[in-house]
Amino acid sequence: MSDNSDFFSQNAIFIEELYNKYLKEPDSVDDIWKKYFADLKENVDDFNNYFSGPSWKKRGNKIVGYQDKVKKDVKNSKTESNNQFNDLTVKAIQLIDAFRIYGHIAVKLDPLNLNNSAFPKELDYKNYGIKDEDLEQKIYLNEIFGQNEMQFKELYQHLLNTYSGRFAIEFSHIDNLQEREWLRTKIESDAGVINLSKDKKFKILDSIAKVEMFQEYLHTKFPGAKRFSIEGGEGTITALEEIIQTSAQDNFKEIVFGMAHRGRLSILTKVINKPYYAVFSEFKGGIFVPDDINLPGDVKYHLAFSSDIEIDGRSIHLTLTPNPSHLETVNSVVLGRVRAK
Repeated sequence: MSDNSDFFSQNAIFIEELYNKYLKEPDSVDDIWKKYFADLKENVDDFNNYFSGPSWKKRGNKIVGYQDKVKKDVKNSKTESNNQFNDLTVKAIQLIDAFRIYGHIAVKLDPLNLNNSAFPKELDYKNYGIKDEDLEQKIYLNEIFGQNEMQFKELYQHLLNTYSGRFAIEFSHIDNLQEREWLRTKIESDAGVINLSKDKKFKILDSIAKVEMFQEYLHTKFPGAKRFSIEGGEGTITALEEIIQTSAQDNFKEIVFGMAHRGRLSILTKVINKPYYAVFSEFKGGIFVPDDINLPGDVKYHLAFSSDIEIDGRSIHLTLTPNPSHLETVNSVVLGRVRAK
């Protein structure tokens, strides 16, 4: 192989499976690959342990020989019209993989439909040779979406809801197979449906509205002042509040946060409960520490804060660490603080 053009992350699974095939039967792979694998200084035992996967979920091939496996499973399953069923299943698997990789491109982020963007052909079932009359056919899924069989039209709706619904999911770039499979299982277990109560929806709206009003006030009252607005990322507030609520219910006693500048003031006030008047005072040049403590000042979007909040009768301590000037050390500051405690 004169270059390494085949060695990038999207081909990692294929190369691993090909190497596993070579270890079992060297003559079963192409001569070029055979020579390449023969020159490797790989520890075979380590590779076999890695490739086989954890004891609770053994790994199977997803590319090399996978189409033959699908055909074999289809043949052994209790289905009708084997030939048609078999062909449609292979096409459906191609479509499922396309949604996992490109589904986020078609996510519905424009509630007013002002954009009128074309639906990606990669996600159109007709692009895979599937006809409208095939929509009523059942296909073999091997526990995808928790089912062995499903009508194609039902599968397609699940894919649209899960990967091209109201929020975007993108995970195919993750190199670690176990992490990627864990995410895929979690994502597909609920078929993209998020059921929120009316009260929960009102709480989310109230939270986002308060953040928006805070940002608008800062923009109006202190024009030109640096504030690193959270505008466009308000959902972060809702996500953090949900994490804190779940953690409190699981008897967590303390959470330590670290973050960059963007949205920091909103998280300090709305999530960590730093008083709004303290932030406004800092915009006017004040320092939110007692006068008798000799501390140097810092820009308001670097400052830290801690508080205790009550959730369902449980107290949890929240800390947002000071923001270091070099953002690559944010995580190190958090880890050091937690380890020291």
